Amino acid sequence: MAAILRRTFRILRLLVVLVLALALGAVLVFTLTGKGRENLAGLLSDLASSEKGKVRIGGLDGIWSGHLTLGYLVLEDTDGPWLAARDVAIDWSPLALISKTFRADRVSAARVEVARLPKSEGGKGGGLPLDIAVGSLDLPDVALGEAIAGGIARLSATGALAAKAEPLDVDLDLSLKRTDGREGAVEARIRVAPAENALDLSVEGSEPAGGIVANLLRLPGAPAIAFSATGKGTADDWKGEGNFSVDGEVVTTLQGSYREADGARNIAVEGKGSFERFVPEMLRPLLSGDTAFGVAAALGAAGGVTVKRATLESAAATVEAKGSIDPTRGSDFSLDLAARGEP
Repeated sequence: MAAILRRTFRILRLLVVLVLALALGAVLVFTLTGKGRENLAGLLSDLASSEKGKVRIGGLDGIWSGHLTLGYLVLEDTDGPWLAARDVAIDWSPLALISKTFRADRVSAARVEVARLPKSEGGKGGGLPLDIAVGSLDLPDVALGEAIAGGIARLSATGALAAKAEPLDVDLDLSLKRTDGREGAVEARIRVAPAENALDLSVEGSEPAGGIVANLLRLPGAPAIAFSATGKGTADDWKGEGNFSVDGEVVTTLQGSYREADGARNIAVEGKGSFERFVPEMLRPLLSGDTAFGVAAALGAAGGVTVKRATLESAAATVEAKGSIDPTRGSDFSLDLAARGEP
């Protein structure tokens, strides 16, 4: 999910920068004629491009009317194009830029083609250049390529986004549904507001066999899957839980918590599941049957890790670990492995 959010915000940042550049740099000589708008599109494409990625836009119109349209938008990385959007329409308020806000009642595209996931750029992405408020995101025809879905898959995406740059406050609603005659849907609601100590999420989805998620996770046989995750709390005291099902059988359940206390970040995770068929063959004997696991650890401010408890118990073995790992002061860590059942 984090990767998806990073890519979503990167694309939204790009759209915001393009629109902001339009408002600041589109003088009448560029906007009154078709040739002028074509030249402006080329200029904006160059401004938004870098060594790691290129942007191509064309068919600019309605720059000052509040109904901005693009004939096409293409994003490229060093391997070539990976996303193309056609007939993009943005119902926005140019005057809202005065208050450092990109405000759009609706952002839509007649068709979006995503051939593959983009190459990772590494490092941290830039912050939001200004606040973003999109009342309605409407993408009725999103085509995913074989590299993502294992074949051509089509879906719709709708939602809304409110994101403040300072202090950071993100509120995202997103709904994805298959539109190619196959079942499959994902609903997500995420709120991140560090200044208010708020971190809430709710994600739920399901797909039949041969679906997009199973292909992305490279699950053997691409089985039918269902999943859900919820979390609520503050940025320094948070609890969440989730589950993952394959072919109607719950194969993983998780409960986790994060709490800051006494200068340390305390993380606890408990779970159980049936993992034998999803791991490399050499590990299957170790994880045969039902497996339960748990970890309780504290991350110190200086970079050290104290493992208070780490356990794994399956039909074949039990594993226990505890101790400290500190690159500056030395480590004191123990690991015990014991076989179970008949030899």
